[in-house]
Amino acid sequence: MRTMRVAVLPVLLAASLAACHHGSPGHLTCTETGGAKCGTTCTTTDDCGAGLFCSSGLCTAECSATKSNCSSDQYCDAHGQCQDSMTNGGDLAVVPCPAGLMCSVPCTGGGTTTISGKVYDPAMKNPLYNVSVYVPQNPLQPLPKGVPTGADACSCGALYQSGAVVSTSTAEDGSFTLTNAPVGSSVPLVIQIGKWRRQVNINVTSCQDNPQADKSLAFLGTIPAGDTTSNIPDIAVSTGSADTLECLMQRIGIPASEYVDGSGTGHVHVFSGGKSGASDVGTPEKHSLGTTSSYQNLWSTQDQLMAYDIVLLSCEGEETYNANPPALEAYLNAGGRVFASHFHYSWFSGPLETTQSYSAPSDWGNNLATWSTSDGDNQTSGIIETTLNGSSSPFPKGVSLQKWLTNVDALGQNGAPAGELPISDPRYNALVTATNTPSQAWITADSSASTPGSPPRKRAACSPSAVPRPPASTPISRTSRLGMNS
Repeated sequence: MRTMRVAVLPVLLAASLAACHHGSPGHLTCTETGGAKCGTTCTTTDDCGAGLFCSSGLCTAECSATKSNCSSDQYCDAHGQCQDSMTNGGDLAVVPCPAGLMCSVPCTGGGTTTISGKVYDPAMKNPLYNVSVYVPQNPLQPLPKGVPTGADACSCGALYQSGAVVSTSTAEDGSFTLTNAPVGSSVPLVIQIGKWRRQVNINVTSCQDNPQADKSLAFLGTIPAGDTTSNIPDIAVSTGSADTLECLMQRIGIPASEYVDGSGTGHVHVFSGGKSGASDVGTPEKHSLGTTSSYQNLWSTQDQLMAYDIVLLSCEGEETYNANPPALEAYLNAGGRVFASHFHYSWFSGPLETTQSYSAPSDWGNNLATWSTSDGDNQTSGIIETTLNGSSSPFPKGVSLQKWLTNVDALGQNGAPAGELPISDPRYNALVTATNTPSQAWITADSSASTPGSPPRKRAACSPSAVPRPPASTPISRTSRLGMNS
């Protein structure tokens, strides 16, 4: 059934202003519409141009980008008419245009209004791929804290509840072009990937491209006071003497002020890992940040992990002491994201070198990979996998990763062959083959490695790297649901 339109009486107009449609209620004055043909004679709406429609032989408007007389359940269309949110007898849903904007503005010669630009990481060093760029249909709402549960579990819709008038996503070089963009002096433009979100308000002129200055569209590393639209994911980092993944966050642009000891208002929560060696079993890891919060406050239960969007496990140089694989699996199955490396094979295979009592879930172990305590090479060149495991079909995200690494000049550097990624100090602990159907390798060692075809693992350090660092949104590795990919 068609929704009935509700007319809203206009504000009384001053007698000195020429009306678009003299004597008719609900129409704006020509000065309020800004339309050059306002008040001129017409036969059809096409005679009137943008923001106007033909009514009783005159070009007129009920609403405009700066003044809308529409009711709350209506929107102002490209011809300045108030429209219901449902048309065609209720069969076709129409996205309402946000107040103060003009949507679907017609352009001569088949042109369109566009917004273009490039999205960067918070450090404004690397362009980012597959970032959503959109103009929200409704004002942005706060994002849920932690991993969404219930009906919102594993749902992208839970992170995009404001809808979109128009949307697109960035290419491998971080660029985008948003077509048929709304027109106005303060158009909300949102960049978002997962829980990382930022809104900027820009001026958009109709029927032309509106390019945004380079480096002006970067995610934030900290939220300014009073900013209620931007967001940063909550990240937990466990420390280890062999890795310093906590430093990665600073390298992509998150300031030290966001670091907190296990709990607090910052977005990077640091926990101390535990050693499993015979002489120091259970003792806290030593690291640069001096945190005292124990790993027991991070992975003792699934609920502890669920507070974090991403969990980064820094290698302790030994099999993780007192790991809790069932809690990690439950967290991953609920939609959490984990990055693990080297000795963290013990989370997925169970301990292979120590006599600890924990074990891997029954659907992990050799189902995910063939696990090994082997070490590795001092230098390896990695091949980016672009084919799905056990198939000849393309692996789309692997193809995009290769393009992204090419764009940031990471391939063929430091002695690596052309098209390959140089990896220093890798470790070989997993071999993913066609029999490991739940798993997908992203990067494997080339024929010069001691174990060709194995997924290499690179140590992370606090010193600057010659290889461009990956953004937080770039998938590094994936085993079952492991990794930071979405």
